[in-house]
Amino acid sequence: MRNKLLKYINNMDFRRLNNNSSKYTNFIKAIGINICFLIFFLFAFEPTPKQDDYDQAMVLYGGFTGKYSPYSQYTNYIFSKLVQILIQIFPKISWYYVIQYIIIFASLTAITFIFVKKGTMKEWLVPVFSFMSFCSYEIYIRFTFTKVAGISIIAGFLILLYLIETQKKISFRYIIGIAFVFLGVLIRGAMYNLIVEVFFSAFIIYMIRERKENRRIYISKLFIFILIVGSMYCCNRGLNLLNVQMRSKDAAWESYTEKNGARVALQDYGVPEYSKHEKEYSAINVTENDYNAWKKEAIYTDYDFFTPDLLQKIKEIESEKKGMGAVKSAFKGML
Repeated sequence: MRNKLLKYINNMDFRRLNNNSSKYTNFIKAIGINICFLIFFLFAFEPTPKQDDYDQAMVLYGGFTGKYSPYSQYTNYIFSKLVQILIQIFPKISWYYVIQYIIIFASLTAITFIFVKKGTMKEWLVPVFSFMSFCSYEIYIRFTFTKVAGISIIAGFLILLYLIETQKKISFRYIIGIAFVFLGVLIRGAMYNLIVEVFFSAFIIYMIRERKENRRIYISKLFIFILIVGSMYCCNRGLNLLNVQMRSKDAAWESYTEKNGARVALQDYGVPEYSKHEKEYSAINVTENDYNAWKKEAIYTDYDFFTPDLLQKIKEIESEKKGMGAVKSAFKGML
């Protein structure tokens, strides 16, 4: 028995053990750094969610229908349904925020881990602490679901690019990166189209730099990245169609979505000034009092008068005057 044990010890690959130890050490460092930043910022500052997040949470908790809702204005049906199920099981926990804070922490930890993994402490210490100081405040404290979606998708693509750079073939680890991208898409799918453009450009630069690499490996990396990007794009489109399909089954929610979409477009991109466009307003039977009710008195939900059709006509006044309608629509579609 003693001889067998000595033989087993002699045959052990201590380099592999050291590598595994180093891997877990880097992971523990990443978690520790993020726990410290999370605790500091939550104790030092009070989170200030955006109005859109209050509205979405209100709808999920029954503010629109009087019961827990599987719908929300911007997040995907799957995410909203998950929140609804968790609220029904544990109603005293604010799951809309809890889930997103978990995603933020996991995303920042993944990004930190990649920094730590790729360099020595002298190389990653300043960049990581600079990045975390800014991002922790902006995401944990100045909270919005859009930022949560963005940081999750960014973390996912960083993981995928890191794996493409360091591994010769596709493996189960890619699922981790894809999962982060998928979570971001569930929270706000429009962010995918914006962020993928940046990472696609970064990947092109990387491939130009590595053009002398083994041809088979080079083509394999290109194929993997395009496959993942294309698959996630199709997934994003599919999730959008799922939203449309599920909302169409609820007449009240479909009507709310149509009206709220028209209202948000004007609130986000501005209402044309009445004094500059009095003639155009008169043509669609909008008086200055109506304008003041909408613009100055913030009576946004008078849908009996401010119908989606009328709001769309108001939106088009300045677009037609300046010829900027196509440009604004393009930017809105991208964001």
